[in-house]
Amino acid sequence: MKIGISSNGTKLSDVVAESFEKSKYLLIVETDDSSIEVFENKDLDSDRIELAQKLIDHDCEAIITGSIEQPAFDVIAVAQITRYNGVGYNIKESLRLMDEYKLNFIKDFEGSDDSDNHVHSCAH
Repeated sequence: MKIGISSNGTKLSDVVAESFEKSKYLLIVETDDSSIEVFENKDLDSDRIELAQKLIDHDCEAIITGSIEQPAFDVIAVAQITRYNGVGYNIKESLRLMDEYKLNFIKDFEGSDDSDNHVHSCAH
């Protein structure tokens, strides 16, 4: 399974970015073999649709991030990519918490989570 993670660094010890659009990197982790692809967010001033499109192009089932602005959120939601709030955790820890169903969902672009209902749509 492929998971996208927004971060300001490229190592598993780096923290999840507070904002999808303002993250310096998008990491795509293949959980089956722990391989990582890194994509630099070169244009921090654009609407980040292209960064959201990377998730779709790489067949990601989920994104771990912080806030997501509406244009990118809409692209991600329409693609049925599950959105998790991983702010405050490093990448390695956020992946573990997601696997243990302990990360909250981001259910709308305003950042609301669904902390009372952990129904996961991605297969493990």
